[in-house]
Amino acid sequence: MKINRQIIAALAIIFNDKNEILFAQRNDPTNPNFHEKWGLPGGMVEIGESPDFSAAREAKEEVGIDIEIISKYPIIRTMIDIDRNNQVILLAYPSRTKEENSIKINYESKDARWFKYEDIDDETFLPFAREFVDEAKKII
Repeated sequence: MKINRQIIAALAIIFNDKNEILFAQRNDPTNPNFHEKWGLPGGMVEIGESPDFSAAREAKEEVGIDIEIISKYPIIRTMIDIDRNNQVILLAYPSRTKEENSIKINYESKDARWFKYEDIDDETFLPFAREFVDEAKKII
C-alpha cells in the first residue's frame, strides 16, 4: 500500500468536574471506518498553528467547549487511514473544561456527550479512545 500523505491531527481529551470525558460522534459518510464512531474532538493542525492551539480550536468548533490544556506534552499515536491511504499522526492533549459550557455540535458531528470511563468500548469508539483516556488520567 502506498501512503498518499501524512496528516497531523490535534485532539482534546476533555474532562469535566465529574471526570467524565467528552466524545463526539463523527459525521463522515465518505469514510465508513469513522462514520458514526465516537471520537475525541479534534482535527487537522492548520499551517501556522501550534498543535495545542489546534486542539483547543477544534474543541470549540466541533462541540462548543472552551478548554484549558493541562499538559503541553501531547499523548502521541499514529495510524493508517486505509480508506484514504493516509498516515495520521495523532497528538492528544489532556484538558479540562474552563467552565460548564453547553455542548453545541457542528456539521462534523452527529452528537456529542459526556461518557464515564467504563462506557468506552472498542466497537463504537475510534481507535485509541480508551488508550488516550488511560494516559490522560495519569496526568490529570
